[in-house]
Amino acid sequence: MFGLQLSLSAGRRTRGAYMHLLKVDEMLREQLGFDFMLVVDTEGLQVSELMNKAQNEENELATFIIGLGNLTLINILGKDLSEIQDILQIALHAFLRMKQLNISPRCLFVHQNIEEIIDTDQSMERQRWLQEILDEMTIAAAKHEQCSGVCHFSDVIKFDVKNHIYYFAHLWEGSPPMAPPNPCYSHNVQELKSRILKHAKEESRGSILKISEVKVRVRDLWKALVNENFIFRFKNTREVMAMNELETVYRSRTWELRSHVLDLQNQLTNQIQKGEVKEIKRSSVENQVVEKHEAIKQELERYFREDRDRNILSQRKGIVKDDLKNLKEDLIVETMRKCEALINGKKIQDLFKEQRVKLEHKLLEKIRGTAKSPCRKELHDKELRDMFNKIWSENISILLPPTLASAERPDIDIELENVLLEHFKQHPNIVNKIQYCGTKKTFSINYSKHVITPQEFPVYGPSEEEFEKDIIKKTTAQIVKLVQDIIHNREQQNEGYSSSYFHEILQVIHTEAEAASQGVRFMLTNRFKLELALELLQEAANNFKKMCIAFKTANNPVLYLESKREEFFTNFKLAYKNFQNTD
Repeated sequence: MFGLQLSLSAGRRTRGAYMHLLKVDEMLREQLGFDFMLVVDTEGLQVSELMNKAQNEENELATFIIGLGNLTLINILGKDLSEIQDILQIALHAFLRMKQLNISPRCLFVHQNIEEIIDTDQSMERQRWLQEILDEMTIAAAKHEQCSGVCHFSDVIKFDVKNHIYYFAHLWEGSPPMAPPNPCYSHNVQELKSRILKHAKEESRGSILKISEVKVRVRDLWKALVNENFIFRFKNTREVMAMNELETVYRSRTWELRSHVLDLQNQLTNQIQKGEVKEIKRSSVENQVVEKHEAIKQELERYFREDRDRNILSQRKGIVKDDLKNLKEDLIVETMRKCEALINGKKIQDLFKEQRVKLEHKLLEKIRGTAKSPCRKELHDKELRDMFNKIWSENISILLPPTLASAERPDIDIELENVLLEHFKQHPNIVNKIQYCGTKKTFSINYSKHVITPQEFPVYGPSEEEFEKDIIKKTTAQIVKLVQDIIHNREQQNEGYSSSYFHEILQVIHTEAEAASQGVRFMLTNRFKLELALELLQEAANNFKKMCIAFKTANNPVLYLESKREEFFTNFKLAYKNFQNTD
């Protein structure tokens, strides 16, 4: 069509994407309104077997090309759209997620190797059929991405079913290599080229990109594609929705396991603090966790076996099984570490209580001896400190165990990021949102972004809207209060920190948001959940850091005794001054 020749890879296919800047003939420049045309040609899609190209690369490439051009030609062999349908679905998801780019892609379909449909009724019927398929794809994608007001394919990718479909005759008349070229094919090509130039002329009346602007478009588009890499790993919308449902089920089941272990930790903590147990065996903890783990594993096995999308989900079965097993092991290790810390802390506290009177007595003896000394002099703080440190060290060292393994303090900020990435990995641009969560302003409800109304509901009047806004405000306030109560209760329990506390808060946000959406015409979006979670979890993380320090101080023998040193030194100084005044 444009007289271009491209480098070909094995299988005589274009490898990757190639750009060609074509200079517009001087006679056409004034007529068309631009100086150059940029033609981008890409390798054929749906040829992964020949190219050994991963599905996500294919989806990325298709979305990149459609998003970059003013017009994209989609070349299809025959009438069937099935070979391109899946890729178009994923492109729709990507464009709905990349709304901030403000691009308006446009496409037309070229059906190769078929004669143009002459019969009007047949043509109109096919157009209606195609429009329905494209619109159904779009509605499904928009529903999953929670985008209101998107009902037609052309709402995302500009397309006119009446004018943007072309049928190309066979290139050869007869069977090659001896068959002559088909003149109808050249006619089809020329007709399409005229249509492209006509569209370009219409486009030039608005805004044609300069070459420098094309560079910016490529950069911004590619950056957005990289951020949305998650969506490209899926084959189509059905697979996206099936995996999303699996994630929901998996999070619910793993929360059951986490909640069970938190209850177990609370039970063991109470027993240790009351002195009812002096030792916790791993086997006893393991038995209680494994029993719950096995029950959840059986539930997931049944889900994989009975769900209508079981064939799609089968590829994730092994990964889910391994993740659940790893979570079980992590929770057992965490429980044992907490119990051991509590037992060590209880031992040192009990020992310290026993030695406290003895230590106080020795300090008082030292003061009396100093006060009664014939060559006594008034001691200043440094001398008192040296005297105190000597007595303290001699008597406290016997309380410390010969070896003390100091557990590493968890990096709560990193764990928070990991929890958010795991929970909201399907959310558009999630990495950037997490990166800047600490710099965000205080959460406030944005009704245009945090609330959507499904298409099937009628438009209500102002009074109904105010009623719904009141529900949303109360729901948000209720979530904030529940999360603050969780943090306060965890602080009071003094059990230290667990990453499961973050999951506990996310469970509250999800449950309350879903409950508020029941029986009403609105739905709180995933963006609402994420942005509220970013603020509440950041606040929680700050409290968890303090809890972690307090727990370690209370239960680490060295830190616990060090925390008592200043209290004793203050009493030591006060006793010394009292002796001085008495004398």
